[in-house]
Amino acid sequence: MSHRTMSNFAGVILDLDGVIWVSGSLSQSAGYLIETLQTFRIPFCVLTNDCTCSSAQRREQLRRAGLVLSPNELVTAPMVTRDWLLKQGYSTIRYLGRVEALEDLEPIIVVAQGPADAVVIGDLFDTYSRRDLEEAAAMIMGGTPFIAMQRKRTWADGSNRYIDNGFWIAGMEFVTSVQADIVGKPNSVAYQSAFDRLGVSETLKASVVMISDDLEVDLFGAKQFGLATVYVGSGLEDQPQWLDLCVKDLNCLAREIREAANGGK
Repeated sequence: MSHRTMSNFAGVILDLDGVIWVSGSLSQSAGYLIETLQTFRIPFCVLTNDCTCSSAQRREQLRRAGLVLSPNELVTAPMVTRDWLLKQGYSTIRYLGRVEALEDLEPIIVVAQGPADAVVIGDLFDTYSRRDLEEAAAMIMGGTPFIAMQRKRTWADGSNRYIDNGFWIAGMEFVTSVQADIVGKPNSVAYQSAFDRLGVSETLKASVVMISDDLEVDLFGAKQFGLATVYVGSGLEDQPQWLDLCVKDLNCLAREIREAANGGK
């Protein structure tokens, strides 16, 4: 991706953990990049597979760290799930996951027992209940659609790597012999939810870029969706041919955008 094309971004979708939020704090270069996008009026949003809390809670965490995002500028996995459920005409779900994320599922109705349009699994690490899992498994084996907010094996915060939701989803698939419908990254549903919030014409999709430190899930999925792709980080030994750009950090990317906008100077 040349400097000339860098100036033609129609929009930017950013990963959160490991890119904007690193090792429990705001990335030093995140503010500079956001300021650059705002200066050159490039619409952006942050797209995360996190399903441990609501968008409002994460935005408040970022605000306290110095980064203010509007409601449309942070898209969580529960928000993506809600968008997908509504498009499918589902209004009731049996939900297994963190209570903190429920706000992003509204107006979907969560039922504690009885029939539901779907079983939805989010983050279960702090809310594990064998009884809930067994009841959900029985519903899935009885024909209730099985939806997973995301299915990543691990996630990284910039310093450490942790077990992710795929642990729970794979286990439920093994027990029920039913494959879950995944709505988070790398599913196109997630990128479409973020893209829709940019207010960019569908004809400009190829000029919208996904920025992440995750090649296998975030960036590969974005490329399949039709977005441009930028990897941020060091230590990338073999750059895949489909990757458009690799930068060391967000400061580098912000400088690329500013230089391109100023005619490469």
